[in-house]
Amino acid sequence: MDTAAKTQEKQPFSEAELEDLRGLEFKRPAIARLLDRRANLDCKFDRYLLRMAAPGAVTFDAIMRKFNGDPSGMEFKAGTRDAWAFILPDASEPGRVRVQYFDRSSFFSHHPYDSVAECLDNMVSEGYTLEDAGALDRLSDTDQWRRGVEVSGLIQKLNAKEITHEEFNRRVGALSSSGQEAAAEAA
Repeated sequence: MDTAAKTQEKQPFSEAELEDLRGLEFKRPAIARLLDRRANLDCKFDRYLLRMAAPGAVTFDAIMRKFNGDPSGMEFKAGTRDAWAFILPDASEPGRVRVQYFDRSSFFSHHPYDSVAECLDNMVSEGYTLEDAGALDRLSDTDQWRRGVEVSGLIQKLNAKEITHEEFNRRVGALSSSGQEAAAEAA
């Protein structure tokens, strides 16, 4: 067990802190389960679980309250990482919502869920908690993003067997060369 976990384990979790968690308007499933089963502060393991879950529960509640229970469309950054995520309706599965992930180069993943709350719960657990309105607009207007989108398109063609690995490598290399030439001309 790491030092931080040992320190948290030794810190008592107070009745007042437990009441604060009970008073959250929007509860993450992990906290809701602990509260539903009436977490016992005399139990060292329950105190540990509460201590570990409390920060994410408070963050989840704050975000949900700020956006009246629906933070869809708002970009959130993952701490110090150059990665962002936002919630939107899932186009491939009507009635569901998804978390869409992106970085400075392009979209890199998405995961569908049944509700906005599930999306946000996963975003919070993955560290996407710093509100960064307009991040997608800022990043998508860069050469790095345009190149990333082109590479993503080539990956799709490669995976669909529309191009060979050699063709993929040649085209990606050409993108790199044209990017370097453009940078040299701008300097």
